[in-house]
Amino acid sequence: MQFSTIAQAFAWGCREIDKIDARLLLQHVLNIDHAVLLTYPDRLLTSQQASEYSQLVVQRINGRPVAYLIGKREFYDLTLKVTEAVLIPRPETEILVEWALRLIPVDQPCKVLDLGTGSGAIAITIAKHRPQARVVAVDLSADAIAVCQQNVENLQINNLYLISGNWFDELSQARFDLIVSNPPYVAENDPHLQQGDLRFEPQLALSSGNNGLACISHIIGLAPNHLVQSGWLLLEHGYDQAGECKRLFANAGFSNICSYPDLAGIMRVSGGQMNTFCFCIKTFGMIFGEINTMNVEDLIEQQITTHPVVLYMKGTLEQPQCGFSANAVNILKACGVDNIFSVDVLSDPEIRQGIKDYSNWPTIPQLYVNGEFIGGSDIVTEMYQSGELQKLFEN
Repeated sequence: MQFSTIAQAFAWGCREIDKIDARLLLQHVLNIDHAVLLTYPDRLLTSQQASEYSQLVVQRINGRPVAYLIGKREFYDLTLKVTEAVLIPRPETEILVEWALRLIPVDQPCKVLDLGTGSGAIAITIAKHRPQARVVAVDLSADAIAVCQQNVENLQINNLYLISGNWFDELSQARFDLIVSNPPYVAENDPHLQQGDLRFEPQLALSSGNNGLACISHIIGLAPNHLVQSGWLLLEHGYDQAGECKRLFANAGFSNICSYPDLAGIMRVSGGQMNTFCFCIKTFGMIFGEINTMNVEDLIEQQITTHPVVLYMKGTLEQPQCGFSANAVNILKACGVDNIFSVDVLSDPEIRQGIKDYSNWPTIPQLYVNGEFIGGSDIVTEMYQSGELQKLFEN
């Protein structure tokens, strides 16, 4: 390619790649804004600038995202540093931010948690627009934490605190007025992962289980343990996941559940408010033992005597969170059992420990039939292979 002026370079770039991409790459190389690009079309490029521009265009032709090529991305009203360690912030995520900002008072303190913060797009925007808020941002990736920290420093944010960890693991008993997250929600075998920009983005931040709901289910299940009375949880999700997300919210005891669409009219963000009544019962029960309607042992006793088949597991029947729990669910379904009462121990730490003490069995899952403890995953598997489990359900 032969070009020496801004106009020539831009014209060549537009022939090779999208016009907006060509403009952004040229502005990056020349360190100018759009106005200068339009005002001085005859300005000469140095040989180094021409070479750098042509190399970036070739990389874009090969699919590498513009945001990674120039190292930044506009989001909401901010410019964020991005690297291949983080997802590229997208316009649909701004819907989540706008909803969050409507819920957060402008002039009052508020505790906000952003799970899987990545570049910090959500957390930083909230912190910037709600200076009275105390925003905690969590991410498992050390590289992502480093990128977010750089953005915090670049934008001079002083009310955001970074934590390295997996979802709620490092938060102890902390509670928040609002929890937000753009978690991984693409199914592992989704063909879109091998298309477009997604090919270059971190798979850990994109993909979640066979149907993409593993992380969403985990967050919704544990969020009640970290929300204050009437607190809110807001999540971005896939184009076809709004219905399932609302069901998960309802099962976890949330109220005021709703979804909001993107500009194409596709529901992309769902949220719910912590059910005030349920929260009060749980809180008072933990603080005042005499008010608690039943202790953990009594609750377990009630569950296993009220329901003929009870499975204490990690996750839900629709979305198990470990292979052993998934195996137990599949075996029960293979036995023709359709009235399984499942208890997600991940959403209730007291039950998680309580059931182990109750059965004197150290692992999860645990199966109870007609009030009797059957065993864990290994025993259930052995009984199924021998035909003993099927006979148990025939009686």
